[in-house]
Amino acid sequence: MTTCPAGSERDRGNSARLRYHGDFDWYGIAIANFLRGRFDWAPWRFDHQQYRAAVTDTPGLTGKPVTATWDPDLRHAMRELGKQVEEEAVLDDLLTDLAPTPPLERLSLRVAEK
Repeated sequence: MTTCPAGSERDRGNSARLRYHGDFDWYGIAIANFLRGRFDWAPWRFDHQQYRAAVTDTPGLTGKPVTATWDPDLRHAMRELGKQVEEEAVLDDLLTDLAPTPPLERLSLRVAEK
């Protein structure tokens, strides 16, 4: 499963910024590197801190270690902990990010950014 919220970060005119999340395994990192070479995307809960927070008693990593072009520290964390984390394990967090923000909260966020 690959997740790219289509409507993310649309508050800058008509443009949208592509955000990407994939599996925390060597194949998932390789796929993300490939896509990064083709599209301009920003990681969405897809870095070494999120990996460390998501690791539980999951299967071990298999395959050849790959360096994430957007976060070289991710490779180090994955080699250290040696566990894979599939997107389904963090789906609740991803879905929470996609939930509509109440209008008053959106206004407060915009004021705080300025």
